[in-house]
Amino acid sequence: MSISKRIKDIREQKGYTQKYMAGKLSIDQTNYGRFEKRGKKLTIEQLESIAAALGVSLKDILFGEAEQTNPDLSKLEIALLQCKTQNLYFVDNALKFILNIDTLLQKPLVKYAIGEILHPKQKDHQAFVRCYCELNNEVFTLATWQKPISQEASHFAHFEQNGEHLFSDHQRKEASQYKDAAFANIQQNHHQWTINFFNLTGFFRAAFGGVG
Repeated sequence: MSISKRIKDIREQKGYTQKYMAGKLSIDQTNYGRFEKRGKKLTIEQLESIAAALGVSLKDILFGEAEQTNPDLSKLEIALLQCKTQNLYFVDNALKFILNIDTLLQKPLVKYAIGEILHPKQKDHQAFVRCYCELNNEVFTLATWQKPISQEASHFAHFEQNGEHLFSDHQRKEASQYKDAAFANIQQNHHQWTINFFNLTGFFRAAFGGVG
């Protein structure tokens, strides 16, 4: 069920009109109608205000009572949605989730693929760090850091083959340098990160046994 329909259903079950809700939120009825139609495009702050006006929890609006079979998962999904709506801090907050997965699930799951992507003919060299987890025979790529580097700075510049080149076990120092660079000053360099929100949510669903 969509968020828009869930809000409308809860409102109608409580016997509230759009005019009543608009009054509770101190906006006009037309604007409230737009709010109700926007659904998942609403910010967390707007959803929280609507939930308070309806007298329900944010989880009731996001997932519905029947879908809340795992409270821990619901909290994670709400937090992830908060991350998604906070543009400046989205990457930082999402990466904090990723770095805390091992602690949260009490077992080592987060792995890193570190290396370079080369396109020698175009003289294009990119350093990358990819965070991923393996669970139930599935691989979830959660986030990827990628940064252009010069040919002189490349550790694989002598390779002529296009594509990814991973650091080997005896290149741990070089791998650590890229990893440190990726996680340093995230707020300033968040554009170098790509968060796979779909996989991140999918991983938590798989880890906690699904919802609904």
